[in-house]
Amino acid sequence: MLNRLLGIVVCVLILIGGGSAALGEERVGISRFLFLPFDSSSAGKYAYLADGVHSMLASRLAAKRGVKLVDSSVHEMDLKQLEAAGVDKQKAAAVFTRLQTDFLVSGAVYATDSRLKVQVVVTSAESTAEPQSFTAVAEGEDHIISAIGSLADDIVDKVINRRHPETIKTVDAEVEGMAGFQTEHPEKQYKKGLYGGGAIVSSEGSGVKVTAKGVKRSSTIPVVIVAMDTGDLDGDGEAEIVFVSSTELQVFRYSGGKFQKIGSHTFKPTFKIHAVNTADLDRDGKAEIYISANEQFRVASMILRWSAADGLTVQQDNIAWFLRPLDLPGEGLILAGQMSSNDPARGFVGPGIYRLEKKADGKIHRGAKLPVPDRVNLFDFVWADIDGDRTSEIVAIDRNEKLLVYDDQGNLTWVSEGNYGGSRNYFGPSRAEGERGGANSVASVSADDRDLAFIPTRPVAGDIDGDGQQEIIIGRNKRMTPLFFRNFREYDGGSIACLGWRDSAMSEIWTTNTIPGYISDYSFILAKDVGARTVTEANAQLFVGQVPDSTFLGFLAARESKILVYEIELPKK
Repeated sequence: MLNRLLGIVVCVLILIGGGSAALGEERVGISRFLFLPFDSSSAGKYAYLADGVHSMLASRLAAKRGVKLVDSSVHEMDLKQLEAAGVDKQKAAAVFTRLQTDFLVSGAVYATDSRLKVQVVVTSAESTAEPQSFTAVAEGEDHIISAIGSLADDIVDKVINRRHPETIKTVDAEVEGMAGFQTEHPEKQYKKGLYGGGAIVSSEGSGVKVTAKGVKRSSTIPVVIVAMDTGDLDGDGEAEIVFVSSTELQVFRYSGGKFQKIGSHTFKPTFKIHAVNTADLDRDGKAEIYISANEQFRVASMILRWSAADGLTVQQDNIAWFLRPLDLPGEGLILAGQMSSNDPARGFVGPGIYRLEKKADGKIHRGAKLPVPDRVNLFDFVWADIDGDRTSEIVAIDRNEKLLVYDDQGNLTWVSEGNYGGSRNYFGPSRAEGERGGANSVASVSADDRDLAFIPTRPVAGDIDGDGQQEIIIGRNKRMTPLFFRNFREYDGGSIACLGWRDSAMSEIWTTNTIPGYISDYSFILAKDVGARTVTEANAQLFVGQVPDSTFLGFLAARESKILVYEIELPKK
């Protein structure tokens, strides 16, 4: 019934829009909008409304003064060319000219309990303009029409009126005063301050006060860090730093404010590493190093150990699973894995995440499938008791870089407005490898055929303030490219944020200062997590792998990295 009503409203608005647009053309410049299909993969029970929401928003905009919709049915190749243009402003401008549009509109629809959440990104043809984000929440089906109307008003106000200051904002009389619509506030402004050379920024309204006693930067490391973690590799109560580049694994020790390289292992040039994690899964008091990697199109993960006597040694290699140690609720650490796929449209990732078990033959075998939503991949999520009810929720990052919370029944309960977990890392072989094929190639795969499955920066769960509720630490690389780009991402600066569950929503508690360049990975250690020697002056440490060059215009030329260590003082309970 509602779908039929939406269709009728859309038709009426299209008829009205023609007259309104014609009137507007006489008085102000025209802004041309091209709508792309909305992502409805998390729309749940509202999935059948996704097309109607998309069409209604387009129609509501078309009814506004100075707006013209552009036909999008014949522009798939142009969009691929726009993505291929990347940061080349001249090439991108040429594609916008061919598209005959000023703005591209992309979006996603989410269902959370009884609410429908619509998130929209408007990308301008102007090379200096950053994409603008808009959010609307409808409290049930009865409020969808008014929510979309207010969303259209918001886009007009912030996009059209600012482009043409002479335009006076008009609000449809039918929308004024209608209840049930909520436009979430823009990203909160944070209190700023420097503490001992490093900044921790407390979020407004947060009752958790943190300070950074200092930040230590390593000397320049002449490789680009792909992933990193920390762990006590030799059982001495002190955590080592482990990171991987495209060609090498390196182990550092951080002590007394100084970094010392203590080990390295070189990989084949055909390897591409997705992730590195440390965990003591065999319970011998010494953490192993788990590498998730491809050798061309073949999954070839490995497990290594480090000791002062033997250095880095390979315990097991050529493991045909993407690997990740996971903290399973009610049990503790396990080894989890995901298989690969020959389907480039899936990003070479197979469905399902499984528990992995080592049998008597020494080989790793598949165990039970883990209860994780189908859309979630191996590195996308963490289990955490965020509300203190002794049951664990799933906190995940989706392909639109939104933070999602699922309850213990697998129902989506919350979606972030801001972006989190942005990363340039992805499953499978490098794009160049996929395009040229190779000895282990299943087929020659062009860039147009492949849909990359990106791996977000790691979500970390821990009870930071000792209140019985776990918080989430997650990266926030600032994305400079539109979300509708399937296979191209660029970032310019970022931060690490800590979020907690407050008033039925995740809200930021604190964040680091802006870290220039690109955050490749990080690790957070509480003093209680390892031996007493790990943290001395502060009660927590945040290790960050930084590529100092801006990835916006600079990542492909980047040749070096740094490790940052924040010494953090948390409130005592």
